Amino acid sequence: MSFEVVNIYDVLSVDESIFAQSVKSFTSINEDIENFLKESAVGFAKRKQAVTYLVFKEKILAGYFTIAAKTFEIKSSYISKTMAKKLERVCQLDEDNNCYRPSAILIAQLGKNFSEPDLILGNELLQIAMETVLDIQYMAGGVITF
Repeated sequence: MSFEVVNIYDVLSVDESIFAQSVKSFTSINEDIENFLKESAVGFAKRKQAVTYLVFKEKILAGYFTIAAKTFEIKSSYISKTMAKKLERVCQLDEDNNCYRPSAILIAQLGKNFSEPDLILGNELLQIAMETVLDIQYMAGGVITF
């Protein structure tokens, strides 16, 4: 059975109340995962901080994931010269702070709908998220995902 992945912007462009209705029955064993989807995902999308993707199976919400573009800091003293050379392909050393700041794709949220636990496995949800990350990297570049 295949899954349908819907970008939150596609839902919000029609009607924000459709999003609220779509996620109403979502439950998680992790309260933070549930609260993010129901209370924060729309705000993050509107502020262009992170994009949430809803994953449906048979028109039922099976899960979701949220992706954001981030930079992070790696102190040069913590890595080998080989790793430093690899990082220099995607970013430069900040000599003032002696660190690298590569950009990356962050899978910020990953949540399975436990009100419908048989719709999707965790590894299937993660695979769908990684396929989306690879599509983004294909279109915009980048090599790091965390």
